[in-house]
Parts: sequence; C-alpha cells; structure tokens
Amino acid sequence: MALLAAARLARDQATLEAQRPEVQWSVAGATEWVPVPVRQEVRVGDRVRTSTTGRARLVYFEGSVTDVGPGTGVLVQRLEASPEGSLTMRLFQAVGTTLSRVRQLVDPAAGFEIETPAATAFVRGTTPRVQVG
Repeated sequence: MALLAAARLARDQATLEAQRPEVQWSVAGATEWVPVPVRQEVRVGDRVRTSTTGRARLVYFEGSVTDVGPGTGVLVQRLEASPEGSLTMRLFQAVGTTLSRVRQLVDPAAGFEIETPAATAFVRGTTPRVQVG
C-alpha cells in the first residue's frame, strides 16, 4: 500500500535539477524564494526562476523534460497523471526561454501546455522552444 501511495505521489510532482547557479524555488502560496543547490521536488503552485546565468531542468515522472534557460520564470499550474498514467501538465512562463522534450502522448486525456502572456503552446510529442521577452 505504501508503494502505491509513493507511486501516486511521484505522478503529481516533478524534479527540479539546478544545472548552473542561481536557481530559486518558491513553494505554492509563499512569497520567499529559496536557492536550489542540486535538486528540489516541485508541485502544482510552485514557482521556479533562474538568474541571468542560471539553468535548470524539470524532469517529469514519465521522462519528458523542460530545460529552463537563464533569466526565466515559470509557475507549475497543473501536474498529474491522466487516468491511463500519461503526463498532463501546464506551465505558465512569464519570462525567459524554455526548451521541452516531450515524449509522445498517445492518451487523449494527456497534455503538455506552456502558457505565456501572449499565447499557449499545446504539444503531444515534440520539442517546443518557448521564448518570452
């Protein structure tokens, strides 16, 4: 039973990997930012930002990744498994550049979205690069 609960938990979070300093994380509802030295679990409502030289990677439970470039800010709006276990996620990207490598989503309930102030990118298995000035 504990193993099942751990598997469920892993499907509603991503792992934030700091690749170059400085990467910061803010838990849902908080106003303060915390430096991420190596790794941090990220859930819905959490925010991530990088300095002008920082780089990070969000790794999702099924293998898709989002590389977060320098000077970028994102908010995790949705992160869960579809009924068949595929990735269903949405990021809001306020500024900066992301490059995502999305595994093929064959489940009709699955989705990968990046929303910006100007548009929303919705993909099902490709490598979208999103840049917000």
